[in-house]
Amino acid sequence: MTTTTSRMTTTTSRMTTTTSRTTVTSLMTSYNSYKTTDPYKPYPSDYKPYDDYKPSTTYKSYKPSQSSARASQTKTIVPRQSGSFTPVTGPPNLQPRMAIEDMETGSPDVYNMFILALAAMQADDENRDLSYYQVSGIHGRPYVPWQSQFDPNTMDPNRGYCTHGNALFATWHRPYLILIEQILCDHAIRIAGRFTGSDAQRYREAADRVRLPYWDWSSQVTRSRLPTAITSQGVTVVQPDAGGAAQTTVIPNPLYAYRFTDDLNRQRYFEGVFQTIPQTCRQPDGSFNSRNELAESEMTNTYEARRANTYNLFSIPTFGEFAAASGGGASAPSNWVSVESIHNNIHAHLGGSTGHMSYVDYAAFDPVFWLHHCNVDRLIAMYQAVWPNEYVQPGPAAGTFGRIVRPGDRDDVNTPLRPFRHPDGSDWTSADTSSAVSIMNYGYTYPEIPTEYRTRPPQDLTTFVTARVNELYRPSLGGGGGTGPNPGTGAGNGTGSGTGSGTGSGTGTGSGTGSGTGTGSGTGSGTGNGTDSGTGSGTGSGTGSGTGSGTGSGTGSGTGSGTGSGNSPYRYRREWIAHVQMDQGDLDDKYSLLVFIGDIPQSTGSWQTAPDHVGDCSTFGDEKSRKEHVIRGSVPLTEALIAKNVDLDPTSCVPYLRKNLKWVVQQGDRSVPIKSLKSIKVGVSSSVVEYPDDYRELPKWRKEETHYDITYQRDGGLQYNETYLVKSEEAPSVISNTSISQDPGRTRTPLRKRFAKLRF
Repeated sequence: MTTTTSRMTTTTSRMTTTTSRTTVTSLMTSYNSYKTTDPYKPYPSDYKPYDDYKPSTTYKSYKPSQSSARASQTKTIVPRQSGSFTPVTGPPNLQPRMAIEDMETGSPDVYNMFILALAAMQADDENRDLSYYQVSGIHGRPYVPWQSQFDPNTMDPNRGYCTHGNALFATWHRPYLILIEQILCDHAIRIAGRFTGSDAQRYREAADRVRLPYWDWSSQVTRSRLPTAITSQGVTVVQPDAGGAAQTTVIPNPLYAYRFTDDLNRQRYFEGVFQTIPQTCRQPDGSFNSRNELAESEMTNTYEARRANTYNLFSIPTFGEFAAASGGGASAPSNWVSVESIHNNIHAHLGGSTGHMSYVDYAAFDPVFWLHHCNVDRLIAMYQAVWPNEYVQPGPAAGTFGRIVRPGDRDDVNTPLRPFRHPDGSDWTSADTSSAVSIMNYGYTYPEIPTEYRTRPPQDLTTFVTARVNELYRPSLGGGGGTGPNPGTGAGNGTGSGTGSGTGSGTGTGSGTGSGTGTGSGTGSGTGNGTDSGTGSGTGSGTGSGTGSGTGSGTGSGTGSGTGSGNSPYRYRREWIAHVQMDQGDLDDKYSLLVFIGDIPQSTGSWQTAPDHVGDCSTFGDEKSRKEHVIRGSVPLTEALIAKNVDLDPTSCVPYLRKNLKWVVQQGDRSVPIKSLKSIKVGVSSSVVEYPDDYRELPKWRKEETHYDITYQRDGGLQYNETYLVKSEEAPSVISNTSISQDPGRTRTPLRKRFAKLRF
């Protein structure tokens, strides 16, 4: 059977590349001698680090095929020998995955071995099953089997293996990460074995700790800045020389880009400009030079919305809504965000119009893909800890290369996650890692999932991780939260948002205890009614504890009428979100909807970095899955409103947003008229949220109200007769404009009953 690799030329095929590669005759020994005008200097033609690499048979009991059907000399799919496969088991010992910044600065030997291992894997022959090219190619192109025979009755040769658009998105990528991690660990151990003398034990111990690092793009510390580890073209490493002595040198940074080495493979399996680009690139210019600084500008400009979205993930009560960006039925506005929708936006910001990260078929070739998805996997593990009884539920099936999907097919926790297999040859399924601690069975964990909780009751881990979620991502309520139970008119600019007037006093004694991992110490505070709890914080290994006690008085703050409560263990703030629905099939290529509060620049090239740009929702799917696939996302607005000193009370906020909230659709460097996209639905909802003083509890979203006044009669806006899309109450109208408040259309509700059956 012949693959169909020339189905559709991407819109980028209109562009041509002027990138040239320079010939290098010797390995550089200092960074100054390495600098070049070439955007990314390739390895020397004679540089083959650890060329004799073969997976250690003592490390894992697998028998990889060294000649790959993916690199056959024709487009014919060639069957492989039966039984030749690499089981996905993970590295041989349990170690935590680290944030890339922590690995680089806090564990330099581990980072050194990780870089050497990645460089060796990338330098491996593209035709080997366990080469970087082959493993990255599992995700999308080339559309051919990986370590299996082709079966035309069960396999779809028009797409890659990856799953997007349903709950399996979360679980399919987990064994994918484990696979490359075990290969990298094997490389690191073999390289470390070449050191001799006093360095041998040092680097062997470091190699044992090599795991994929993650990039936390919602961190309060980095605020979505790109790690320097992925933006530097050269990297200093210590590697063994021919005699095993440690040698310090500079090599091309394998996290900066991956250089394709087999031009024939690119011509055979890729399309459009990707047939000619010699290395992966991010936000490329016309010559396909990476512009990491532009990617960083886009990322940092939308940090506040990203952090809020990340925090809101943990309040979603079902795994399906947490995991997948797919839409179609009624759902609470606060649940329109998903880990996949956040993930989609980051792919778009890093790849730009023509970068590899923007396309499912090519994204996994960019080394930043692994850091990005490692963080997605981390958030999934944290969610599993917070919601231990939630896992994949049956839903519409998503087609992949490994499985043809027919109308009516369903995916569930036992759906095979191909091409990943266990040592006995059985397929991986979502059931293999359906709990947070189950990841420890495959050689890794995260700082937020400490190994000591492996044998403790799940509730203990739930409490611990909930506290960590609050410490990492909870919004600062110093200016926008009140202690009164009915927050209303506080503007959130340092004066609070509670409606209670006057002060309330508390005479109880507050006490609490907190524990955390690491060297940090727990702190406690007692305010108000004597029920406040202390929290412990810290990172790393070990335990930290602390107690908080004291007698205090609480203050209800804000303006307006009502009763202030000074002894409440909660803080309150009205949260505002824009929620978006869009169909990936509306356009023939990926696109994004951008949300602004304020002015939109005339030039589309300035949209993403404009000061009034709050956030966006982006499509991300292979060509086949883009057809008629509805996705959802959300853009939190509260922090942007606070920054503009806007009163969070609906009586003030609704008229302001009616005037200043705007949205546009961008595809590449062009603007797409909203009227041409019939699926676009942008709504705005708000809810009073209770933020417990006890960090061991999650926030509670009260009644969610959708403010149709803001979007009614606007292109792409949610209309009054479209209440079937959201599980929320219709907010009272606060706008006196006759065209809105007295229009007969705003009171039409018959469609609610008609679409009631679509509600979850």
